[in-house]
Amino acid sequence: MKIDKSSYSRNVQSLGNHEIIFREGEPGRHMYVILEGNVEIRKRTGEKTTRTMITLKTGDIFGEMAVVEGKGRSATAIAATDCRLLSLDEKAFYDLVQKNPDFAVKMIKTLSSRLRSADNLIEEVMGSDVDKQMFLGIGEFIKSQGKVPQGGLVAFSGPELCSWASRHLGIPEQQADAAILRLLDKHLLQRKVDASAGDLLTISKRVLLRLI
Repeated sequence: MKIDKSSYSRNVQSLGNHEIIFREGEPGRHMYVILEGNVEIRKRTGEKTTRTMITLKTGDIFGEMAVVEGKGRSATAIAATDCRLLSLDEKAFYDLVQKNPDFAVKMIKTLSSRLRSADNLIEEVMGSDVDKQMFLGIGEFIKSQGKVPQGGLVAFSGPELCSWASRHLGIPEQQADAAILRLLDKHLLQRKVDASAGDLLTISKRVLLRLI
């Protein structure tokens, strides 16, 4: 993918190894193209733990969903090496899409890959009928609750999900609770402790949209 860097010289940023580019949950107003170096994309798996989802390299694009959707960051981006990044706000992004066919094609491929990755996550639970029923049922459960995504995540009560699954899916609450634990182990769900609401579960909005 060729980009006329001289036209966007003011948008080029240099970062050192381990420098944080943005954090999960933060508002997102810029997307990035890696001109040099590698970037790690990490997701929270607990209050103090994270998991590296992918390491991106020169030419890769990231952070685009926050710009396209106008939502918060769904993951944390950290420089895995010294990096040079092209930072694009919404106006620069659409300008580049219109003027650069190579960039437009790269964006289409990137967005398609993101959706395919979400589909692959769903496929991970196909081994267990109960796990599959529970996971696919989360979309209907959250719709029934009228939950609103915050920062790329949707939070909900595990006990309420188990009770709903018992009534609507015919899964005994004990089996539903065991399925939730397995989904947590596979990082398809995460735990979140809320001072007012107690122990909650969360699911990525990007994955949730594949279930609704």
